[in-house]
Amino acid sequence: AEPVARAREQDVAVAVATVVLFGTLATFCYPLIYSLCGWEESVFGIYIGSTVHEVAQAVAAGQSIGADAMQSALVAKLVRVMLLAPVVVFLGSVLFRARGGERRGASAPLPGFVFGFALAVGLNSVLVLPQALQTVLQLASQGLLALGMAALGVKARWRSIRSAGARPLLLSSLLFLLLLGGGFVLNAYFYR
Repeated sequence: AEPVARAREQDVAVAVATVVLFGTLATFCYPLIYSLCGWEESVFGIYIGSTVHEVAQAVAAGQSIGADAMQSALVAKLVRVMLLAPVVVFLGSVLFRARGGERRGASAPLPGFVFGFALAVGLNSVLVLPQALQTVLQLASQGLLALGMAALGVKARWRSIRSAGARPLLLSSLLFLLLLGGGFVLNAYFYR
């Protein structure tokens, strides 16, 4: 959403840092919650996938519970990832109108990665690729994701994170607790 929202680099760095911080904290909280709630692994995996910020963190939290939890967490998280494409397009449209873009005769920004993502999902749904090619593409995907995360980390400046003050950390803490608690209640209501 950064290009659509025209976010400042320091704000993106703070957002990424808080996602990493609270996602890592979540990977330690979920096994404790699981031991107290008595849910089936697969149901608890849906809770993990619907509330953890990042795919790798959802997988790690799910694996700490068991194979069924990990599988459910991954599916739930990937559904959330798929929903990012329409959310980013919608956000771009709303922000475009709010900035008065229609009056200038311009068109709303449509990030290319959204179309690339939709194309990859579509092709993966209809094409059957040889196993060797699938393996290469999965490794390339993991490598590029790791490279992107490393680039974000290298780009982040602790000075800009510190200069943001306590408010983003407080907001992130509240959102983390809302996800843990609110997600638990919603998942208990729908899946229990």
